[in-house]
Amino acid sequence: MDDDLYEAYDKEWALKDQTEKDGYESGVEKDIEQNKIEVVKRLYDKNFTPEDIAEIVDMKVEDVLKLSE
Repeated sequence: MDDDLYEAYDKEWALKDQTEKDGYESGVEKDIEQNKIEVVKRLYDKNFTPEDIAEIVDMKVEDVLKLSE
């Protein structure tokens, strides 16, 4: 392969790898956030205070209150 073709091929694969990595990380972050929401709802159902829930899941009390509505 000549150098220009090799360089273009290498850049294309690097971009593809980065795109897949970004998609994976975005999916993981979305899953974590969804799990956090489920935990908030379950703790609220168990009569934990919004302040306690916020401390447990590392959120603001205002955000916990929004999720519990």
